[in-house]
Amino acid sequence: MGGEATVTWSQRLWGFVCYVGPLVAIPYFLRRDDPFVGFHARQGLRGFLVVTVSVIVIAGLPLLVFALVPGMNPTWVILPAALLFVVLMLVWFKAAVEVLAGHTWHVPIIGSRVEADMLAHEEEARYRREHAPATAAAGLRGP
Repeated sequence: MGGEATVTWSQRLWGFVCYVGPLVAIPYFLRRDDPFVGFHARQGLRGFLVVTVSVIVIAGLPLLVFALVPGMNPTWVILPAALLFVVLMLVWFKAAVEVLAGHTWHVPIIGSRVEADMLAHEEEARYRREHAPATAAAGLRGP
């Protein structure tokens, strides 16, 4: 995403809120039409869902191991799960720092998919704008 040199402080703050857990819903619904904030809101929402599911798995896996194998030491499960959680939090911290600097940083895997979805949405909107007059002139209703 371009235009990072013209990012305002307001956009940076809205973007930062996108990486503060469930608060991502606020900019997602209020500012998603802004390209900078919209990208971070979409990325933040998807990332929040990934982190939430990961936390559920991280918390639930040791409990499952305890339940299935009584007397077993689940350290081999807890340590990798804890490391995964730390990595996710570091990535999230990096995204928050980058947005405050006015940069559009792509969270690995999630960011490139968000950008592709936004481009597809822009192309669809452009197509609808271009073909809406022809549809209205023909007396047809659009979807």
